[in-house]
Amino acid sequence: MALKDFKVRFYRVTIQSADNVQALTAQVLFGNLHQIARGGLCPAFNANSLSYEIRDLISHNRGAVYQGVFATIRDDAPHIREAQGGERVIPLAADEGILEKNHFIYYSDQSILAYQVNQRASHPTRFEDYLRAMAGAAHTVSLDDMLTRNAWERLRDGVVKQFDVMFDAPNDPAAYDPTDFSAENMAMMERAGAGRISVSLKATRGHQGMRQWVKQIARQLRRDAQVRKLQVRLDGDEMPIDLITDVIRDKMTVEMDGRYPNTRR
Repeated sequence: MALKDFKVRFYRVTIQSADNVQALTAQVLFGNLHQIARGGLCPAFNANSLSYEIRDLISHNRGAVYQGVFATIRDDAPHIREAQGGERVIPLAADEGILEKNHFIYYSDQSILAYQVNQRASHPTRFEDYLRAMAGAAHTVSLDDMLTRNAWERLRDGVVKQFDVMFDAPNDPAAYDPTDFSAENMAMMERAGAGRISVSLKATRGHQGMRQWVKQIARQLRRDAQVRKLQVRLDGDEMPIDLITDVIRDKMTVEMDGRYPNTRR
């Protein structure tokens, strides 16, 4: 039996429902997806010229745990590299595509998602978009990074004295909401023709109001693909809290079926 380690990151899944509709929980959403799945295959969702779907969705212990694959369906196919260095195409019919996969496990009791890190497939925000589409327009779904206990406790108990963020220039500056913190900086880069901008905000001495603002803006910025640095410095601490790297991550060892993880275990 072949085994392989895969990197995973952990996210808290939360759903906000409009006031005029029945509240929806993440556990119920995954349960609904399991009910409508046919052979583990859930409906496809189209966005940005690509299609996404949940595959191999199974339930354990009466919905305590859901396991599946979030797949990106690509219509462009890579080539096969032959043993001697040559290459050949992957033959595809007009209605076929290539699958790039992120395996996931959802734990209902804490509403925690373990999501495979696979840069060739989908960022968690794509999975978030898919879940939002499946939940319906009256519900907002968010996948939030989970800080390590040490980082969370330091941020909870400390006084924020400095907030540092660095952005790369966006491919499409018009895609940013002009009322957001990030959009103001994107516009400045565009006017200057710069490729990167670094912003440092320092609190007024004795003022503790920055901590709540940092929590709100950091949630938005952690989801931004252009952000390269996101750090908080606390009064009295030499080492900053890195809101990108000080998150819960791990490795999972899984049984392989040839070149692929066994999705039925």
